[in-house]
Amino acid sequence: MEKPLRLLSGKNIPVLELDGVQYRPITSSRVPPAYCEVDVELDDNGDVFECVMVSGHVAALIEGEKKDTLRPRPEWFIFIKEECEDPTAEMRRQLEAIRAAKRGAASSEYRMGA
Repeated sequence: MEKPLRLLSGKNIPVLELDGVQYRPITSSRVPPAYCEVDVELDDNGDVFECVMVSGHVAALIEGEKKDTLRPRPEWFIFIKEECEDPTAEMRRQLEAIRAAKRGAASSEYRMGA
Protein backbone atom coordinates (compact mmCIF):
# COMPACT_ATOMS: atom_id res chain seq x y z
CA MET A 1 0.00 0.00 0.00
CA GLU A 2 1.22 3.52 -0.80
CA LYS A 3 2.03 6.08 1.83
CA PRO A 4 -0.89 8.29 2.90
CA LEU A 5 -1.33 11.62 1.16
CA ARG A 6 -0.13 14.64 3.10
CA LEU A 7 -2.25 17.79 2.93
CA LEU A 8 -1.03 21.36 3.32
CA SER A 9 -2.70 21.34 6.74
CA GLY A 10 -0.31 18.57 7.78
CA LYS A 11 -3.03 15.92 8.10
CA ASN A 12 -2.51 12.49 6.58
CA ILE A 13 -5.29 11.00 4.49
CA PRO A 14 -4.90 7.27 3.87
CA VAL A 15 -5.24 5.75 0.43
CA LEU A 16 -8.07 3.20 0.46
CA GLU A 17 -7.32 -0.20 -1.02
CA LEU A 18 -10.04 -2.75 -1.82
CA ASP A 19 -9.26 -6.05 -3.58
CA GLY A 20 -5.88 -4.72 -4.67
CA VAL A 21 -7.32 -1.53 -6.21
CA GLN A 22 -6.27 1.79 -4.70
CA TYR A 23 -8.70 4.67 -4.32
CA ARG A 24 -7.46 8.15 -3.54
CA PRO A 25 -9.66 10.67 -1.72
CA ILE A 26 -11.35 13.40 -3.72
CA THR A 27 -13.05 16.59 -2.65
CA SER A 28 -16.83 16.60 -2.52
CA SER A 29 -16.92 19.38 -5.14
CA ARG A 30 -15.70 16.83 -7.70
CA VAL A 31 -18.67 14.50 -7.08
CA PRO A 32 -21.47 15.18 -9.57
CA PRO A 33 -25.02 15.69 -8.31
CA ALA A 34 -27.15 12.55 -8.26
CA TYR A 35 -30.62 14.02 -8.49
CA CYS A 36 -33.02 15.46 -11.01
CA GLU A 37 -35.99 17.77 -10.89
CA VAL A 38 -39.10 18.04 -13.00
CA ASP A 39 -41.98 20.51 -13.16
CA VAL A 40 -45.27 19.01 -11.98
CA GLU A 41 -48.82 20.36 -12.16
CA LEU A 42 -50.64 19.11 -9.07
CA ASP A 43 -54.45 19.06 -9.16
CA ASP A 44 -55.85 18.80 -5.63
CA ASN A 45 -59.59 18.41 -6.27
CA GLY A 46 -59.66 21.39 -8.63
CA ASP A 47 -57.02 23.49 -6.86
CA VAL A 48 -54.08 23.49 -9.29
CA PHE A 49 -50.52 24.10 -8.04
CA GLU A 50 -47.34 24.53 -10.07
CA CYS A 51 -44.79 22.33 -8.30
CA VAL A 52 -41.31 20.90 -8.63
CA MET A 53 -40.49 17.27 -7.82
CA VAL A 54 -36.91 16.41 -6.86
CA SER A 55 -35.69 12.82 -6.80
CA GLY A 56 -32.33 11.14 -6.34
CA HIS A 57 -29.53 10.77 -3.83
CA VAL A 58 -30.20 13.93 -1.84
CA ALA A 59 -29.28 12.63 1.63
CA ALA A 60 -26.81 10.31 3.32
CA LEU A 61 -26.45 8.38 6.54
CA ILE A 62 -23.21 8.20 8.50
CA GLU A 63 -22.84 4.71 9.92
CA GLY A 64 -20.35 2.31 11.45
CA GLU A 65 -18.85 2.04 14.91
CA LYS A 66 -16.26 4.64 13.99
CA LYS A 67 -18.75 6.72 11.97
CA ASP A 68 -16.58 6.01 8.93
CA THR A 69 -19.20 4.76 6.46
CA LEU A 70 -21.38 6.98 4.30
CA ARG A 71 -24.52 5.40 2.85
CA PRO A 72 -26.47 7.30 0.18
CA ARG A 73 -30.21 7.67 0.69
CA PRO A 74 -32.39 7.91 -2.38
CA GLU A 75 -35.30 10.23 -1.59
CA TRP A 76 -37.93 12.33 -3.35
CA PHE A 77 -39.96 15.38 -2.43
CA ILE A 78 -42.29 17.87 -4.06
CA PHE A 79 -42.87 21.53 -3.31
CA ILE A 80 -45.12 24.32 -4.56
CA LYS A 81 -43.13 26.89 -6.55
CA GLU A 82 -45.01 30.04 -5.54
CA GLU A 83 -44.60 29.34 -1.84
CA CYS A 84 -40.83 28.91 -2.02
CA GLU A 85 -38.46 31.77 -1.49
CA ASP A 86 -35.07 31.91 -3.12
CA PRO A 87 -32.93 30.04 -0.52
CA THR A 88 -29.93 32.24 -1.22
CA ALA A 89 -31.94 35.35 -0.26
CA GLU A 90 -32.34 34.08 3.30
CA MET A 91 -28.66 33.11 3.49
CA ARG A 92 -27.66 36.60 2.28
CA ARG A 93 -29.89 38.19 4.97
CA GLN A 94 -28.34 36.02 7.68
CA LEU A 95 -24.80 36.70 6.46
CA GLU A 96 -25.43 40.45 6.41
CA ALA A 97 -26.85 40.29 9.96
CA ILE A 98 -23.71 38.47 11.13
CA ARG A 99 -21.47 41.01 9.40
CA ALA A 100 -23.43 43.90 10.91
CA ALA A 101 -23.17 42.33 14.37
CA LYS A 102 -19.41 41.88 13.94
CA ARG A 103 -19.03 45.50 12.79
CA GLY A 104 -21.01 46.63 15.83
CA ALA A 105 -18.90 44.50 18.19
CA ALA A 106 -15.66 45.74 16.64
CA SER A 107 -16.88 49.31 16.87
CA SER A 108 -17.79 48.98 20.56
CA GLU A 109 -14.42 47.31 21.33
CA TYR A 110 -12.67 50.24 19.65
CA ARG A 111 -14.65 52.75 21.72
CA MET A 112 -13.97 50.81 24.93
CA GLY A 113 -10.22 50.66 24.25
CA ALA A 114 -9.91 54.32 23.29
